[in-house]
Amino acid sequence: MTLRTPKETWSRAADGALVLRARNVALGSLGQPSYWGRRQQHLGAEATTRVDFRPAGDGDRAGLAALQSEDFFYLLSVGREGGREVVRLEKRAGKGDPPHGVTVASAAIPAGRPVDLRITARGGAYDFAYATEPGRWTTLVAGADGTILSTHTAGGFVGATFGLYAFSDGTP
Repeated sequence: MTLRTPKETWSRAADGALVLRARNVALGSLGQPSYWGRRQQHLGAEATTRVDFRPAGDGDRAGLAALQSEDFFYLLSVGREGGREVVRLEKRAGKGDPPHGVTVASAAIPAGRPVDLRITARGGAYDFAYATEPGRWTTLVAGADGTILSTHTAGGFVGATFGLYAFSDGTP
């Protein structure tokens, strides 16, 4: 599923992978971001993906989100900060937070290589990990407050999704 109806083509399947075109639409905006998701069906769940993304500018990001709505989400992504590649966890817990959320944690990673990302849901807690070498996981954040993704906190009735997201403001 996506957020809102796509008005242009920004994704395609290629060689068994989903390819997203990074566009200038934030996950926390009222626009239609480059996001494909799947409902999180169980309180205990895990989502993983391999991200092969070369951020062109600071602020570019692509990764894996746990999303309840444009106002409540976590985004674990590969991006660029200060000219270096990083893996970063951002959280948006309401309209008071910026559209990309606030950075919870980040770590420098080797540039130009695919990165595996993993989100593990454990009831009301979420763990976020990455691997720059297959199977060699590093926990970025453990025990993050997953209740921000609940319908009790965030409202609505759809529940949370896990999904892939890409963003670029287009400036090098």
